[in-house]
Amino acid sequence: MANFAHRYASIADVKRQLRITDTNDDVVIGLIIDNTSRQVDQYCNRTFWPLNTVKYFTTTTFDELCIHHEDLLAVSEIAVDQDDDGTYEETWAVGTGKFVLCPRNNGSLVPPKPYWEIEIPTRNTNYFPVAGDDSIKITGTWGFYNETTSVTTVTTNIGSADSVIVLANASTLLEAGQMIKIESEQILITSISGTNVTCTRACNGTVAATHSATTVVYQYAYPIIEEAVTHQSVLTYRQTQFPYGTVGVGDVNVEPRVMVAAGLHPFVRGMIAPFRRIPIAE
Repeated sequence: MANFAHRYASIADVKRQLRITDTNDDVVIGLIIDNTSRQVDQYCNRTFWPLNTVKYFTTTTFDELCIHHEDLLAVSEIAVDQDDDGTYEETWAVGTGKFVLCPRNNGSLVPPKPYWEIEIPTRNTNYFPVAGDDSIKITGTWGFYNETTSVTTVTTNIGSADSVIVLANASTLLEAGQMIKIESEQILITSISGTNVTCTRACNGTVAATHSATTVVYQYAYPIIEEAVTHQSVLTYRQTQFPYGTVGVGDVNVEPRVMVAAGLHPFVRGMIAPFRRIPIAE
């Protein structure tokens, strides 16, 4: 089980903007998308793809845990170490009323936004420990987005150990480097030949499972972020085609030519500025 960061845009989308129809530079464009996606993560001080993992926290209040420096999408369970002995004696399951995720209406938004606080209802007798470090253990899904759209279906039953899977119209609907989701499992595509997809299973804290034929295959969506990464990737690719990062006509030292700015373009920064999190000292 390994963690793989997602691409926030597709090679197909970038090539469409560039009016490229061949596959000669697909590897280069894929690398540009990878690098641009991570630039966006760094600029925004957060990651937008979902990761299933355990994280540890400390609080000074009995009835609330603020996690402004994390993006919480869902909780599987919360465990607490009440006496600071390194053992998490209590486990609070989802749906037992032991805690609520806040803001409470976040999950009803389109697209949903992450939660940034966990509260214990006043009627409860359980409480967060305030002694010791890392006394709260949260198993959940972390990241800003967990949005998907259906793209194709499973053609042949998939075993939990299969590294080559058969998906309908894979070569036209999917691409290498893309992360897909089948039921609850994240799967990284490494190469495609016809309908045969070579892949890495059980990515980002998900579990390799069996999947039946006709099961729907999903691709991840990143509203606004996807558009920003596509735009920046187009600009970065064009830099590789012109000397000194310039675009235009004529000689290098003769106008008109336009210098392409290094790093994220100001237009791109403007698009993703609302997603930027200001680091909070802990």
